[in-house]
Amino acid sequence: MARRGGKRAEGSPVTERAARRRVAITGIGLVTPVGNDVQATWSALDSVKNGAAEITLFDASGFPTRIAAEVKGFDERVITAPRKFLTLDQKWTEAPELGILADVFEQDMENLPFVQEGLHASKNREVQLGNYQEIRIRQFQDTLMKYINGELGGWKDK
Repeated sequence: MARRGGKRAEGSPVTERAARRRVAITGIGLVTPVGNDVQATWSALDSVKNGAAEITLFDASGFPTRIAAEVKGFDERVITAPRKFLTLDQKWTEAPELGILADVFEQDMENLPFVQEGLHASKNREVQLGNYQEIRIRQFQDTLMKYINGELGGWKDK
């Protein structure tokens, strides 16, 4: 993303791409297949309206699936919210519109060089998200339940 972060790997394709991109923060709202603003979307969800329909934005006759949840009747030129552009030397936290997400984006940008380094070092060049920690949590839960049930020298009410 186009902003300042921690150290970045020189010559990295991701870094070079990010340097050319700009990010526009226009505010938070909803543009969905069931409504083009918060009120319309909430009303549609409340009445269990389905946003899926036959694809109209392109010719889908060559595809096995011709149904999608397209945004209908939305004109992006109607949006009048002021836009704020971050420069490469600004932090995500300088965009108050993002709220707490700004801190998450900052951390992600600071971790990006380490993720890139890990991808270069891995044999399969794949990212495994949360798999290791999930296994540890499940093992802890199983061990705790065995202890509570008295199977591991824990206590049991008699």
